[in-house]
Amino acid sequence: MARNLWQATADFIYLIENPIVRGAFFPQGLSDYRVEPATKADAQSIAAIATSTDAAESARWIEAWWTRHPDAFSVARSRDGAVGAFYFAFDPAVVDEKLRLADPITAAWTRHLNEHPVATGERVLFIRRRLSLEVGELPCPSGAACTLDVKRTYMSWRPSLRRVYSVVTEFPTLGPILAPLGFQPVPEANQTLDRVLYHTLLLDFGPQSIDGWLRRVVGVELGELSGSATPKVRGRRLVTILFTDIVGSTAKAAELGDRQWGNLIEAHHDRVRRHLTRYHGREIDTAGDGFFAMFESPADAILCARAIGASVAEIGVSVRAGVHTGECEIIGEKLAGIAVHIGARVAAMAGANEILVSNTVRDLVAGSDISFEDRGGYTLKGIPGEWRLFAVVTAS
Repeated sequence: MARNLWQATADFIYLIENPIVRGAFFPQGLSDYRVEPATKADAQSIAAIATSTDAAESARWIEAWWTRHPDAFSVARSRDGAVGAFYFAFDPAVVDEKLRLADPITAAWTRHLNEHPVATGERVLFIRRRLSLEVGELPCPSGAACTLDVKRTYMSWRPSLRRVYSVVTEFPTLGPILAPLGFQPVPEANQTLDRVLYHTLLLDFGPQSIDGWLRRVVGVELGELSGSATPKVRGRRLVTILFTDIVGSTAKAAELGDRQWGNLIEAHHDRVRRHLTRYHGREIDTAGDGFFAMFESPADAILCARAIGASVAEIGVSVRAGVHTGECEIIGEKLAGIAVHIGARVAAMAGANEILVSNTVRDLVAGSDISFEDRGGYTLKGIPGEWRLFAVVTAS
């Protein structure tokens, strides 16, 4: 027992020193705020924060949730008692079903949960919104205090907590911050309220709940896991896929001959791999002159494709690229599933020096410095339905 206690203490000390976990569980700037359950007297402050920092339609839904479930709300108070931020979160199984299905965001989460159910006995947490008076959903001390408080819920629900749904509008800023913790975008659950795109982020702790998640996060730093906070085991995961290949490779090989073509391919591969490393991509497979890679961020995949195209052009090579984001089956070091086939088909539609992306990717990077040209609807071989594709015009 004493040995186990010492092991737990040592693990906890390590976690405090781990910058990813420390930032999640012990955010800076908390000393001036305490978080506690909201009271009736906080209604006006919560409404003021929502209306001043969120879309009007979203603020109305927040008001509806406050009216029906004020017990789900918590507030961050400054030393003088003023409310600096609030959040509300709940188990979807115990709230008003009519409201849950009426709110566009929680309705989308419910659909996703029905299509991808958790096991019996596993719980789900909906973090419906977190906003501060100072900067809305962006990082700040009062918001960090709320973030810390919701982590207490994480710990109190272990070992049954399996999944967390959350929503952000500042995806280009918050997505990269949350990705190392395991939050992944779920584009099919995104919603637009008052012309503002609300991105759904999902954290699946896995069958071992919080304990397994902590081991994965720490394992990445120790080098036991590579490239992400998700272990290399069989399971489903949302990723961004990039396919590239050389345009006119057969004619080029015939023109150069075997030896020169081999040298060119070696130089091409070196340049591609250098940019995959630079943009946090992971090579999944290489076939001849083509690459198949995965990324945590769709923006990184696009920027990587742009950099690859510019780099290989210096050695007289033109490439095409396709980018798609979707759920894939993780099998050891490999990816499988319909999303992989979609990514390959998107790349096949691209021309020389062109990057084509699916509508899913275009939506995920909305608000970034990446711009697109609509190429219209396409039927992708073997893929049901019509797919709208976009060509990358600028990416900085």
